[in-house]
Amino acid sequence: MPRPFSQQPRNTMNSCQEAPASPCVNVCCLDQSNLCVGCFRTLDEIKGWRQMDPAARAAILLQTEKRRQQYPHAEQ
Repeated sequence: MPRPFSQQPRNTMNSCQEAPASPCVNVCCLDQSNLCVGCFRTLDEIKGWRQMDPAARAAILLQTEKRRQQYPHAEQ
């Protein structure tokens, strides 16, 4: 039985918590480990980006920055 409107789950993300934008820079090229050398996301991270919540996206952005710094030919 459907719950009344007042008992529907609320979206807990307020207007100040916008989801981080995609780090895509339109240089889509995967290396041998399935890491994009444009945005430094893995193929799985790219595929799942739209379904991720803001916290998951923020965590991936931190990882992409670490990967960028460690990548042999990345522009710093």
